[in-house]
Amino acid sequence: MKALRFYAPEDVRLEDVPEPTCAPDEVKIRVRNCSTCGTDVKIFYNGHQNLSPPRTIGHEIAGEIVEVGANVNTVNAANWKVGDRVQVIAAVPCGDCYECRKGWMAVCQNQTSMGYQYDGGFAEYMIVPRQVLKVDGLNRIPDNVGFDEASAAEPFACAINAQELLGIEEGDTVVVFGAGPIGCMHIRIARGVHRCGPVYLVDVNAARLQMSADAVSPDEIID
Repeated sequence: MKALRFYAPEDVRLEDVPEPTCAPDEVKIRVRNCSTCGTDVKIFYNGHQNLSPPRTIGHEIAGEIVEVGANVNTVNAANWKVGDRVQVIAAVPCGDCYECRKGWMAVCQNQTSMGYQYDGGFAEYMIVPRQVLKVDGLNRIPDNVGFDEASAAEPFACAINAQELLGIEEGDTVVVFGAGPIGCMHIRIARGVHRCGPVYLVDVNAARLQMSADAVSPDEIID
């Protein structure tokens, strides 16, 4: 199969590699969409302290199950089966530490990540590791959501979590700094979910600012 492998900064190779095999406590998926994150671009240029090359990168993953390990459905109640359309979490909490047991999985001190400690989604097939299944990190994709949309669930979740922490209320004025994809998501969520008031979008890149403004129509843009 084809996979995009990171070896060193600015040394990323599209290679023919063996198709991965599925252990009894794992799930194998055919990747249908893996989006490129800003972090992937940083990895390309600079590497990452948590990434040991060579590694298949890519962590915004959506696909369909092609194999379910023999022990998976005896441990997990999800009853996964071949053909299920799924999205895979990017950051993987341990589920056992103090923070995880308190429900603060986003700050797990033992966190691992797809495309860093585990081979990621820039490949034709990939393994969903036991640790992902342990923390319910494999999510069913609704029938009305495409693979491309589902692969954006991870950054979308970041924006949702941020706005829940901020406590945006109906009618609030919202200022979004950064006119990238997540900035656009923030505008859509603030309006569509929280029914906010006027929204201002701020960036230092005029072309990027205008492109995002055309997509999500803030009330005002500030360069």
